[in-house]
Amino acid sequence: MNRNRLNLYLDLLGFAAMVGLAATGILLYFVLPPGTGHSLTLFGHVRHDLGEVHSWLALLLLAVVTLHVVLHWDWVCCVVAGLLGRTPPQRKVRRLWGTALTLASVACLACALPLARAWVVPVPGQAGHAEGAHRHRERGLTLAATTVDGTTPATTRAAPEPLPQPIEQDSRRGHRHQPGVSHEHHAFCPEAAVVSGRTSLGDAARAAGMTSDQMCRLLGVPSAVDPRERLGRLRRSYGFSIDEVRRCICRRSDVRTGG
Repeated sequence: MNRNRLNLYLDLLGFAAMVGLAATGILLYFVLPPGTGHSLTLFGHVRHDLGEVHSWLALLLLAVVTLHVVLHWDWVCCVVAGLLGRTPPQRKVRRLWGTALTLASVACLACALPLARAWVVPVPGQAGHAEGAHRHRERGLTLAATTVDGTTPATTRAAPEPLPQPIEQDSRRGHRHQPGVSHEHHAFCPEAAVVSGRTSLGDAARAAGMTSDQMCRLLGVPSAVDPRERLGRLRRSYGFSIDEVRRCICRRSDVRTGG
């Protein structure tokens, strides 16, 4: 194939991969933010599906850029030699440096994953996801029986949580609501509609009319956790769902208003 045509195809493919990366990144941050993996869909796909597409596009762009550098390696060597005030190296030397750079890059990529796993440490004051999920199940958390002071009667145990359902859109008021909660109920609880993975623990507690410590006890989260911590990160560590927080806010609103 003609070199110029090959370069054109590579440039077009690389540009398409960059546009795809930007588009999926914007959707993951603004449309399907952290904490909505089981509650929101886009064209029938959840956040995790979009994240997988984002990852494959990143690998595609890496491959395109690598091939582009290989095809222009002689030009790269000549430009670098000119910047250093030296004569361009011979072809054999250029190939030697190219081979060494390729092997070094492959070695770095091969070592990145095991090194990252070896250096991973838990966040101070937080337990792992498995420990948090186990503690959450052992507590038998029930949000429906929560009293005004944020405590749960010892004789009440929660029924198993149903599978999370997609949050539907209320076309009349623009609020999202959880299936099983009526339009009228959700309309009187707009605080729950805006709760997402980016909402902080303290903001969620204030929306529910309780302290951060009370919200921590309900969700099985240590009270030492910073109230500024986002629910999306805490959800992954302690095994609760964003929908549980929304239902807690709605039910506490009913208690305060006598609904």
